[in-house]
Order: sequence, then C-alpha cells, then structure tokens
Amino acid sequence: MKRVFLLVLVSSFLVGMGMCAKYLQPATASSSAPSSGSGAQFTPDGRLIRPEGYRRWAYVSSGFGMSYNPEAGGNGAPAFTNVFVAPEAYDFFQAHGTWPDKTMFVLEIYGSSSHGSINQKGSYQESLVGLDVEVKDESRFPDKWAYFGFNNSAKTSSAMTPGKNACWNCHDQNAAVEHSFVQFYPELLKVAYAKGTIKPSVHLAMGMARLEELIQQQGWEKTEPAYDEVKRTDASSEILKEQPMNLLGYRLLSASKAQEAIGVFQRVVKDYPLSPNACDSLADAYFAAGNKEKAAEYSRKALELLGQDTTDNAQRRANIEKAAKDRLLKLQASN
Repeated sequence: MKRVFLLVLVSSFLVGMGMCAKYLQPATASSSAPSSGSGAQFTPDGRLIRPEGYRRWAYVSSGFGMSYNPEAGGNGAPAFTNVFVAPEAYDFFQAHGTWPDKTMFVLEIYGSSSHGSINQKGSYQESLVGLDVEVKDESRFPDKWAYFGFNNSAKTSSAMTPGKNACWNCHDQNAAVEHSFVQFYPELLKVAYAKGTIKPSVHLAMGMARLEELIQQQGWEKTEPAYDEVKRTDASSEILKEQPMNLLGYRLLSASKAQEAIGVFQRVVKDYPLSPNACDSLADAYFAAGNKEKAAEYSRKALELLGQDTTDNAQRRANIEKAAKDRLLKLQASN
C-alpha cells in the first residue's frame, strides 16, 4: 500500500500490507458514535466512522519497513503495519477465496524503536501513527472499493477521491485477489492458490511457503522444475539461498518426509558444493532414512570440506565437525 506519512515520514512512500491513504485526516466533529461491530458505518454525509474493536477481528499479517519504491527513504525509521479484517469476511474468504460485499480491512501503523527495556537487537512496535481502512461496498462506491485514512484523533474520514485514485489503481493492478494484497498474507495466500482466485494478470514469484506447500502436495521430484524456473528467472530469490533451503529440508525431516528432505538437501549440495553444512545436513537426512552408507559418505565429505571452509565462523565449523563425527560414531556402533 502506498501512503505519504505527512505526520511522520514526509515524502516517503511506505508499503503497508494491502491498503493506502493519501493522508491521515484531522479530527472531524461527528454526531455518530464509533461502531463497536465489524461492519463499516457512515455519517449521514458519507464519512466513514472510525472502526473500533478491530483488534478483536481476524489478524491477517504484519509488515515492517516495506516499500514499493526502492528509492524511498522511509526505511531510516521503518514502520510496522498490522492488518485486521472483519471476522465474517475472513470466514467467507476461507470458504470461497474472494471477499464478500461490505468487507472492511483495518491497517494500523506503528512507529518502531530498537532501544528499550532488555532489547538488544531488532525492532519492536511503539507509538500508533494512524489507521488506513479499505472498504468494499458495491452499492455505496461505484468502483466497489474505497480507501480512508485516520490519524490518532480523527473520528471520521472521507473516502479518497477520485474513486479510481492512485491507491485504487495500485491495488487494482497489483493486488493478488481483488483489491487485497493476499501475496503478503501467508495463510490467505494458501487459500487463494487452492481456490484459484489469484488474478491472472498478477505474477507471484515463488516463495518458500509456496515451495514447501508444493513439496508437501506432490513431492520434491515434481516440484524441482518449479525451483529450476525460479533459478532461471529470478537469481536473487530467497528460496535459492542455502540457509532457507537448509531449514526447509529440516522441516520436511521433522515432518517424517525423509525422502523429500533428501531431495532438498541434494539440491543444496548441488548448488553449494563447497558447503560443509550442506553435506552434513544431507548426511542427517540419509541417517534418518536408514541409508547408512550415504550417511557416512556425506559425513566424511562434510569433514573434508571443513578444512577449506572460509565462510562459516569457528563456532559453526566446530558444530558441524562435532555433528559429523558423532554421526560416524553412531554408524560404526550400529554395524
């Protein structure tokens, strides 16, 4: 979602997780009380009343310092965004893969901090900046979806104009399902794939969650061509990196899918032939599958590569060495 944070991040476009507001509007007097339900409520003159109680709705996802614009400077003070959707709409999406009329999303924007209490690394949410709200109402809005922004004190907000504004166009062109950025909502993305509701015009790069889902459904052998396609078309993809693939292999191993884990680890060894950790992980999978010969082979290979390894730190090398030697001792004892 594109937005200009006039109150906090001047001239920086930051992505939220699926909605955008041109500005966070100032407080406006209203005779209507805020709604405590999950449906959008409007004043007689058509302004959206600030949603209340949305934190009890279905939590969809969060983002941190995201931006559509690679040149945006907002990541110097990155914001957290948390997305909630009315529970009735969430249930409908689970069943159909689309959003019913009267759906309302609320995206809350929090400033971040990295220094406080016992925190030493990373960032946490601190101060509420405002809300972005997206409403689907086919009878009220000629273009079905409308976008609203609230600062901390605003009680009502008018819809962004014109109807097909920059936010509307961005969602229309880039959102995976209707006007929602389901590509950033991991659990709902699974539903959209299963229901076949992702817009044909939107190309979604293969992510680790999708790769793992395909392996679970059809096995590594049938999934590997999709991995090859990613390697051919998107060399910077996260799924091509050694560590995420290594973790994927261990998740498969813990799910009692040793053969699929072996396939993944074999691919990691192929792509990273000088990695002692890749060989040690493959040895782990062979050991779990009861293939003692291969487990011993790749344990020895890991130890051999440690002598020329310049990538891993001393502690990591020591851990790999211990794991490989311990495995070899277990193999010897079982013979």
